[in-house]
Amino acid sequence: NVERGERRASAGLLRQYECLSAGHIAQSLAAGPGVCDTPVEARGDGQNDDDFGTRLMRLRITRRWSLAQLAARTRFSKPYLGNLELGRRSPSPAVAHACDVAFDAGGMLSRLAEKQREPAAPIPDPDSLDDDVRWTGLDSRELLRQAEGRLLELREAAQHTRPRHLLADLAGNARALAAAATVRGASGRGLWLFAARYAEFTGWMVQEAGRDDLAHAWTSTAAQWAASAGEQDMSSYMWERVALLALYRGDARDTVELAYRGAGERYASPRVRGLAVRRQAQGHALAGDRAACRRALEQAAALLGRGPAPYPAGESWGPNTISDASACVEASCLVDLGLHREAIELFAADPAPAARKTAARTHDRFAVRQAIALLGAGEIDQACSHVAALLPGVARLDSATLRSDVRRLIAAFGRHRRYPQAQALLPDLYNLARTS
Repeated sequence: NVERGERRASAGLLRQYECLSAGHIAQSLAAGPGVCDTPVEARGDGQNDDDFGTRLMRLRITRRWSLAQLAARTRFSKPYLGNLELGRRSPSPAVAHACDVAFDAGGMLSRLAEKQREPAAPIPDPDSLDDDVRWTGLDSRELLRQAEGRLLELREAAQHTRPRHLLADLAGNARALAAAATVRGASGRGLWLFAARYAEFTGWMVQEAGRDDLAHAWTSTAAQWAASAGEQDMSSYMWERVALLALYRGDARDTVELAYRGAGERYASPRVRGLAVRRQAQGHALAGDRAACRRALEQAAALLGRGPAPYPAGESWGPNTISDASACVEASCLVDLGLHREAIELFAADPAPAARKTAARTHDRFAVRQAIALLGAGEIDQACSHVAALLPGVARLDSATLRSDVRRLIAAFGRHRRYPQAQALLPDLYNLARTS
């Protein structure tokens, strides 16, 4: 009867459910019928993805305790506990034990706190890797065939998995190809080009893993290796990539100036110039300049229409998971400009969301922006349903750029905290916004 919403859960039943899951089930029961309609199995990776702060928030919301009430039971201050929930502080063994006792959690919080203190896997630096000779003995044609096939596999995997899982393979292959190209001298042009493609994609994944400095280093390395192959377009594209880093920092001025430099490079192809001008449009939108944004979008569309096609179908650099993301980029600009209704219409009309199976990372990034637009337009119920459906995919990807957008989404939800549906989603969103 409780699970069907015909009876409210008693405190004793809630405690029993907490012992079983301490996650979405107990949270849904505590909120009452109609508050959290999404099935447990569809709402993210559940408790297995929680860190200490998120689990603490879930337990507190389930008990309907305020931070002040939790502070009284643990003897730790309300601000300190709040910072733990938001991931701004790391839990000490003492506070983890105190919270375990307060919630009768059987040591679960202490185990999460201990796991959180484990060091993360290192991010590869292009300057600190030894030359890998695993492929130097292969015939050049066979080496290129294997390199291309493996890169396509890694690109596909990147749409569905955490970037840290791919970095060792990507970085190792990049260095192996560079080593093979060095051995072959003048005949290694094709190898240098594929080494550059590996390095470029490694830069993307390093950025997704949260290391902008090393992402820039890998992108610069890609430009150097591409130049060794006689390819100048990558050095132009590098500025668009650096502009993207500025965009995610929230620096509108740097975004526009860096993208402008890329668009003005003498040897840039129309496609690379178009990508740079489109990035300028995003910078103008972030600055609130609607007219400049519109001009840049129109100019970008004209340039991108001239080609060449993106890699791997063509020869150019840049994103290729969705054939044309221009409408979604424009809708994202409208979100930044505060034109939420117009953004919703553009997101709904664009075919790119249908590509979620093959371009999950790209799809989810735009889908989070769509949720921000829905909240900005006051469509709270639709936004909550939209976000609940996104949680599993976003949790699996563990993307730093997605986390940046999720933090904006949390701020948008902050204006609607009194809605039970929004409150029920906040622990999941805070968990997704954590630094990996």
